[in-house]
This record gives sequence, C-alpha cells and structure tokens, in this order.
Amino acid sequence: MIFDLPPILGLIPLLLYIVLLLKGVKGLDLVSVTFLSAVVAAVMTKQTPASFANAIVAGLGSFLGMIGFIVIMGAGLGKILTKTGVAQTFVHFILNTVGITTQKRAMIAIMIAAGGLTTIMGTSNGVLAILAPIIIPVCASLGFTRNAVGVLMHGAAAVGLFLGPFTPPTITTMSLSGLSYGTYLLHVALPVSILIWLSTFIMVQRIQKQTEKDPKNFYTAEEYDAKAQYHPTPESTRHTLVFLGVIVACVVYGVINKSGAAFALFVEIFSGVAVAISAKMEPQKYVENVVEGASSMMRLFICFVLCDCMVVFVGATGAFEAVANLMLPLAQSSGAFVFSMASTLIGVFGISGAAVAQEQIMEAMFRPTVDMLNFPAQVWGIILLVGSQITSFVIPGGDIYAPMSLAHSEDVKSMLKNGYVIAALTIGYVAVRALLI
Repeated sequence: MIFDLPPILGLIPLLLYIVLLLKGVKGLDLVSVTFLSAVVAAVMTKQTPASFANAIVAGLGSFLGMIGFIVIMGAGLGKILTKTGVAQTFVHFILNTVGITTQKRAMIAIMIAAGGLTTIMGTSNGVLAILAPIIIPVCASLGFTRNAVGVLMHGAAAVGLFLGPFTPPTITTMSLSGLSYGTYLLHVALPVSILIWLSTFIMVQRIQKQTEKDPKNFYTAEEYDAKAQYHPTPESTRHTLVFLGVIVACVVYGVINKSGAAFALFVEIFSGVAVAISAKMEPQKYVENVVEGASSMMRLFICFVLCDCMVVFVGATGAFEAVANLMLPLAQSSGAFVFSMASTLIGVFGISGAAVAQEQIMEAMFRPTVDMLNFPAQVWGIILLVGSQITSFVIPGGDIYAPMSLAHSEDVKSMLKNGYVIAALTIGYVAVRALLI
C-alpha cells in the first residue's frame, strides 16, 4: 500500500464512499461517489492505468457485475410486462380478488399486489410507478390521506424484493450465505417480510388518524380521476396467464435443479420472449422495449462494476483482515450476539448506497470473522439482508422519495416513522436469532 500505511487505513476509500453518500454532497450522485472512491482505492494500492482498466474488466464478470446485469435485464422485462398489460392486469386481478370495500381491505389488497408484482419484476420503484395510477383513485375514494398512501406504497412493495426467487437481494443473499431458496425463504425472507408488512399495516392506520385532521392532506379532484379504472382485455389476460405459467415452471425447475444466480437471466429473457410471442410483438419491437427498460438501470450497473473494483482494491490493502483481527477478540469474549448486533447496525446505519453493493461490502468486511467463528449460515443470511435492505427505510434517499412523490406526498417524517419501527423490529429479529445460536 502507498507509503507503507497500516492495513487498517485501507478502509479510507470505503469510509469516503459512506460519508459522501450519507452527507448527500451536491453534484455527487451514487455513480460519481463510487467512481471517486474506487480511484482513491486505486491510488492507495498503487494501481497503474492499465491495472485499473483490468479491474473494471474483471468487475464486469464479477458477482456484482452479474447482479447488475440481472437488474438491467429485469428492468427490460418490466417494460415488456407494462407494454403488454401484464403488470396492470396482475394488479387489477389482486385488487378485485381481495376486495376494496374498506380501508383495511384496500391496504391488504395493495400490499399483496405491490409485493407480488415486485416479486415478479424485481424492482420496487418501477412497480410503484405502474401501481400508483391504479390505486390512487381507489385510496382517494376511501378517504386515505396522501401521507398514509406514501407509507403504504413504500412498505408494501419492498418485501417483494426479498421473496422473489430471482430478485437481486434474494440471489445476492443466497449466494453470499450459501443458503438454498427454501431455507432462505423460511428463516430469512418470510420473517423479515412479515415484520415489514406488520409495521406498515399498523403505522399506516396511525398516520392516517394523525394526518386526516388537515384537509390539505387529502387528494384533490385534479390529482386523480375518480372514474379512472383499468379494465383488462382478453389479450392482456392471456399474456398474463402465459407469463405466470412460465414463471411457475421456471421456479419449479430452478428449485428442483438448485439453479444458481445466473438462472435468473434465463428466466428474465425466456419469460419476456414468451409474453412477446403471446402478444405477437415483432422481434425488433421486443428488443427496443427491452433496451428502453434496461437503459433506466444502466447507472446502477455501472455503480456495481465500480463498487467491485473498490472492494477488490480495499481488500488488497489487508483492511478487511485487519477489521477481522480487531473484531475477533471482541466476538470471542462477548459471543455471537455482540458480533451479530455490531455487524447488523454497521450495515443498516454505517453503510449506504445500492443495497446489493452494501451486502457485498458487509460480506467482504465480516466474512473472515464469520468463518473464524463458524457462524451459522442462516443467521448470517438474516444479517446480510437486514443490514443492507433496512437502510432504505431509515435514511432518506430515492427509495423513500420515490413512493412518497408517487403518492403526491411531501411528508418525509411519516415515511421515517415507519422506517424506524421496521428497523427496530427487524434488528430485534436478528437479536432473537443470535441469542439462539
């Protein structure tokens, strides 16, 4: 390392990455911050321009690079599902099946629709953009405030990212922890999802009561069309059935054959082609839609590749081993519980950025300690998921502002109230599981 600095100082690029993202420096977005941090890490490890370029090439073929490509192809699939009416038909079916005669029934229907569609499409904000025009007239007619709808949309969609077998958080957590999908679902995804939905269901009702006293919090006639309602066509219904049939078949095949993360790419492409054939979409039009959808996630893909470079360079300094050497005596003297809580809290409040990248950083930082402690894979999977995903509930960012703005709300305080309850519940779940080790 440059100037023969102590290995622990190799964390400087990572700390720079975290601080700049947490402070929200004007003119620096996620990609530019990641690039800057990667450059600092390259300088500290004496990389040449050629070796830096080679690291980027390696990043394209890395685990994070693969996840990034899954993300952009998922966005391409989402565009196909939207264009063919599959996404809207799916939401309509859920809303009408559950029924929306009361506020509580509407909340349940919206949570199932948002969570289910996110499970399929692998992107919560993209799903909410589709969902908002459909559910806002429903919520407005039932007397929901925009404040409550923002919180509902945020909590409702997020869990789909954890439950779907081919979503980036699921693939990442399973790959890093070594868990099978069934074990991951039972011990990690379902408990965390239930806690998030439980918090959201209760907090939306509390926020509704707190905000309905102010008439300004209700939707106006200009913000929604009370007569607007999506009506599926026979064609969109057929496309939806084709898509669901393909997805179910792929899930069954993937589980039986224990298919790896790369199988998600096949599912995205195969299901999209199946829907396009059902809709008689021309090949050129199919490609154009996929590229259009994928381009919306290109910045995130670049971020993942650069993040891999940064993590590799930081690892070359010996910083992660230094962290393990510092934490191991504490973990050995205080037990798995202290390590579990420390690593989770560092993940939730100490590391910011794209959630999948957060998870990779946590894995790199704590894997040596996990191995030395012979830490249970199930508990480590919980820590990885909670430590990376709950950040989006407690630190204001795109994942908070997107559902809030789609709900026509400006109430960040209510969004954070639910976020901190979710954080308390999920971190509490980590604590309970750690105590049982």
